[in-house]
Amino acid sequence: MAGKAWILWGIGGILAGLLAAGAAWWLLTPREVPTPPRVLRFLIDLPLEAPLAQRGNPLAFSRDGAYLVFAAQGSGASRLFVRSLDEFESRPLPNTDGAYSPFFSPDGSWIGYFDARDAKLKKILRTGGEPVTICPAPFGLGAAWTPEDLIVFSPDSFSGLMKVPAGGGAPEPLTNLEDQEFTHRWPALLPDGETVMFTAGMAGTPVHARTASVSLRSGMRRILLENASQARYADSGSLVFLRDNALAAIPFDSGRLEAYGSAAGLVPDLAIDQSSWAGSYALAGNGMIAYATRDSNHYLRSLVWADGHAVPTRAVVSRGLFSYPRFAPDGQRLALVIQSEENRSEVWIANLANGSFSLLTSGGSNTMPVWTPDGERVVFASDRGGQWSLFWMPADGSAPAELLHRGEHPQLPTGCSPDGRYLAFTEFHPSTRADIWIMPLHPGGRAEPFLRTGAAEWGLVFSPDGRQVAYASDEGGLNHVYAAGFPRPASRWQVSTAEGTEPVWAPAGHEIYFRSIRGLMAAPIPGNPEDPPGPARRILRDQYAKGAFPLFQNYDISPDGNRFLMVFSDRPANTRIHVELNRLISGTGAITSK
Repeated sequence: MAGKAWILWGIGGILAGLLAAGAAWWLLTPREVPTPPRVLRFLIDLPLEAPLAQRGNPLAFSRDGAYLVFAAQGSGASRLFVRSLDEFESRPLPNTDGAYSPFFSPDGSWIGYFDARDAKLKKILRTGGEPVTICPAPFGLGAAWTPEDLIVFSPDSFSGLMKVPAGGGAPEPLTNLEDQEFTHRWPALLPDGETVMFTAGMAGTPVHARTASVSLRSGMRRILLENASQARYADSGSLVFLRDNALAAIPFDSGRLEAYGSAAGLVPDLAIDQSSWAGSYALAGNGMIAYATRDSNHYLRSLVWADGHAVPTRAVVSRGLFSYPRFAPDGQRLALVIQSEENRSEVWIANLANGSFSLLTSGGSNTMPVWTPDGERVVFASDRGGQWSLFWMPADGSAPAELLHRGEHPQLPTGCSPDGRYLAFTEFHPSTRADIWIMPLHPGGRAEPFLRTGAAEWGLVFSPDGRQVAYASDEGGLNHVYAAGFPRPASRWQVSTAEGTEPVWAPAGHEIYFRSIRGLMAAPIPGNPEDPPGPARRILRDQYAKGAFPLFQNYDISPDGNRFLMVFSDRPANTRIHVELNRLISGTGAITSK
């Protein structure tokens, strides 16, 4: 027995030595490290007469990256085109005029989209055919199609996310607005097929946006990234998102719902629709990216005169990130918002006689100026203090801003009564969405709700005699302009027919102007409120820019009523789509540099 034991010990020693030698050889022998696949890039050039649409996000990939759909502007309306990546030509999809922000079904056989003509969410076979209406969507801000054949979508600027069967039906709420949120938009699925990422707007600008998630099964919410919007997940283990007008990516654990490591830049000059916070990009599951870029003048805008007959002419020499122009009662000064490259907005005063500008506000972001009837002060919204609240200050800047009203929820001013007694403002509420309030125009004035329903109401302006008001509402599923009596809205009538937002009273009081998909419209107002208004007529084509709050007034009419001041986007037509393959390293979560 002793001899056998020694033999076994000997064999064991030999085996141990062999294993040790093998381990040493494995550790010391140089080995080839797998190199990441080479990044491949190519361009898709569009005809000059059919550039990418500038509303929402015009690009979407099928899940496997085999197909790219894009919305292109041509012949006065956007329409969808499909590009198979194994073909040289893009194919138009008939019957999709008015389409924007497309998205694919999980198997790539259907394409969903929003239709701007009739404010509906629709779908169409990738191979063509007749569109199928799914449900109303007044101002769609992104959608995602789940493996359970549900479509999660954002219906407008004031709502949480909704869900609806892909075959059509009545939408149901998926998320409710919380805390200081006033919008949920741009949903996207994570790999489990039941967790939806989305952008939550906190105070009305992309700087105050965060990426959150919600479970379709439990409804549980979680914050994923701060200062990040329009996030998409790549199978490489990366989260791609928009931050500071650029596209970035960060390693992301989709099981734990946690980002880790550092974010890396992908596209520093992404084309962005500022009115919807949408970057023009698409991401396939395999990490393939398609995107459109901008040049240094991409966001510049001009203020232009327009009278409905002649070609618009530039009103001021300067060019910048202009929005929300408002005439002073004297017609010689203009209050407007100019956004900085850091995404901060400030109120400025422009002298129309000499084209000079002077900064009025400072501190935080400031927006939506409204003149008092005497022309001495400007009311505006500011997020100093954490959320949009109401302030005012002398128009010449001779005294600092003074708080007018701060509520529990974000607020934006929209109009002063002509006698200077009242201020109208819109408040964003988690339950009732957007409501119209009226308050006495002095610090400490007690605000009272004027219209607060389950629908969204916003943008109230007073008639020149102060006896009537006009406002917009999505009651019934479509955005429309209404007129009503003041101070009691007992009698009211619908001013717009097909669709309408951004109401403005004519200085003479005989018409209400508003914007629709057709352009700038004018509806005559009868002398007797009991009589129905006459049919609206188009004054200007729909070619002018919207602001960061896209349904609020972004134009004005001169006090003499002779011409309109519009905001014209100098954004060049984008006719080039960049496509990159293998941009993200597969399986590691690491991110390549460009």
